[in-house]
Amino acid sequence: MGRMLETLKPGFKPLAEQCVVDWTLREPEEVPYIEVGSGKKVEGSSQVMAVKHPAQLHMQPPHLQPSPLPSEKGEKNPAAVVNVVQLAEAKPKAIVFEPWPAMLVPSRGIAAEVIAFHQPNHAVSQQYAALFGKILESQNGTGTKSILLTGSKPTVGTTTTLLNLAVVAAVLDKRRLALVDAHLVRPALAQRLGLSVATGLQEVLAGNSALEPAVLKTPIAGLYLIAARAEDNATVGRLSAEALAWMLAWLKERFDLVLIDGPGMEESAEIITVAPLCDGMYLVVPQGDIAPPHRAMAQNIGRHGGRLKGLIHTHLE
Repeated sequence: MGRMLETLKPGFKPLAEQCVVDWTLREPEEVPYIEVGSGKKVEGSSQVMAVKHPAQLHMQPPHLQPSPLPSEKGEKNPAAVVNVVQLAEAKPKAIVFEPWPAMLVPSRGIAAEVIAFHQPNHAVSQQYAALFGKILESQNGTGTKSILLTGSKPTVGTTTTLLNLAVVAAVLDKRRLALVDAHLVRPALAQRLGLSVATGLQEVLAGNSALEPAVLKTPIAGLYLIAARAEDNATVGRLSAEALAWMLAWLKERFDLVLIDGPGMEESAEIITVAPLCDGMYLVVPQGDIAPPHRAMAQNIGRHGGRLKGLIHTHLE
């Protein structure tokens, strides 16, 4: 009660005047916000809108926008949609041809020197094609079916020449050919054609084997071979004229052409046996070699019934 009286007395200062205010009321902080309205209008607080975002790359959507399916009445039905995958445009692939270098190694076992097989467009292959044409012209329409090639001396290229002519005749001229290796001292046809020999010419002529199994199919279409087995004790005089004549007649009935790789001119007994049985004979000599002994031997073969049609000159380096 006493306090109340003191308060009512004149000159008394209220308690509030005796207090010291040391703080002020701060304005409330703004709450960050962002709003996206209709029409993609964006509104937000100043703090949010002040932030600058880097530009984004424009990405193509992987799918097309769904398209409404038509209703039964032909009207588009927005309730049913089809998601169509956007595929890359189909384009034909481009192609480029790269020619492979000419073969320098034997293919399918055929020797590299048979150039008419490995490189038919080569200039030397064209020379063999021209040579085969000359041989056909030299027959004068006589129906020649058996041709003998013999060398004036060893290693003049007789076997190489015969094989290239055979390829020209079989591949380019589409003839069915039989090759006969009658060179018993140095038989080479089977080796250069990549073939192994089980039954050779010797067994056939001796009557120890049938002829048909001895006819070997070569890797070249249309080309067949009767090979000879290499023998260390091979000697001259082993070819039977009667058996050889029968064999050639059998082959000429079944093939368009028979090419014989004959004994060399140094094997006089053998060449005199073989030459008269063939329709035509060609002597292979080195280029520029016109020695009289070779001509004398050719004349001797003619006297025994051989039909010399011409000379084939080979270039030896």
